[in-house]
Amino acid sequence: MKADHKKQAGGRIQVTIELTPEEYQKIKTQAAVNVSQVKTLPGFRAGKAPYDVVAKHYGPDLEQEESLMAVKKYYLPYLEEQTWQTIGQPKIKHLSFNPFVFEVVSDILPEVKLGNWPKIKIQSQPVVVLPEKVDKVLHDLRNSRASEALTDRPVELGDRIIMDFNVSVDGVAVDGGAANDYSIIMGRSQLVLGFENNLIGAKAGETKKFELKFPDDYNKNLAGKEAQVTAKIKSVFKRALPEVNDEFAKNLGKFSSLKELKDRLEKNLHDEAAEAEVMRQERAMFDALLKVAEFEEIPESLVKNE
Repeated sequence: MKADHKKQAGGRIQVTIELTPEEYQKIKTQAAVNVSQVKTLPGFRAGKAPYDVVAKHYGPDLEQEESLMAVKKYYLPYLEEQTWQTIGQPKIKHLSFNPFVFEVVSDILPEVKLGNWPKIKIQSQPVVVLPEKVDKVLHDLRNSRASEALTDRPVELGDRIIMDFNVSVDGVAVDGGAANDYSIIMGRSQLVLGFENNLIGAKAGETKKFELKFPDDYNKNLAGKEAQVTAKIKSVFKRALPEVNDEFAKNLGKFSSLKELKDRLEKNLHDEAAEAEVMRQERAMFDALLKVAEFEEIPESLVKNE
């Protein structure tokens, strides 16, 4: 077998393989057996028809079988000896039968020269968990375990309310601007800025109508426009947050005290921050490598897949 390869434009490589007469004869013999085992040839048992008979009746199938066998037996082992790596579906072309020569064109992964990467230095940053972050998690935990009681007093910040509302601009309903039994907690800015402020002081059963201007950085179809809002308050719930103490910590799980809970929260936050720092360093290293590395031409198939 003779084999050679050369790189082509577009991130491809062409491999040309020529078989010796003896190698081709073995391919021919086995290919005829394979084709005659799946194709009907009158007067011959499956797999027993001679090459010339198979070629006469099923020439294209025989040629394809020979090419596939040659690729499997000679091309694939040749690839394993190379330093480059092919990707995607190769294109196989039969060039001649005497001698038996075939060609395979494939995309290849681009070679990367890393340049002077040993000089790259990534500065690590200290991992610190501020007390404010622990307090923020505790605050969220309190909110998630708040008790609620239905009330007939006016809406206040911190209450949970259930309402129906619709929003329109110049008399036309806004897409996605209507909901029934919509629940919000007042003060969390779940809706467009200014919406919640117009609900403060309303009672259950009351309907509020007001105008609201969409922020300039809202989606382009609504940014900066004046909207008309109708909101009916259906229910108002007063929320009470639990006191943060040892009993609160025990109710959260296997914590014997508030200190143990805080220590666990701090550790978890530290672990998350440490992992984030590792990822930051990896991204910084990758960005630095991109600046000093040189890439061969990237094949179109690889770009499309990405």
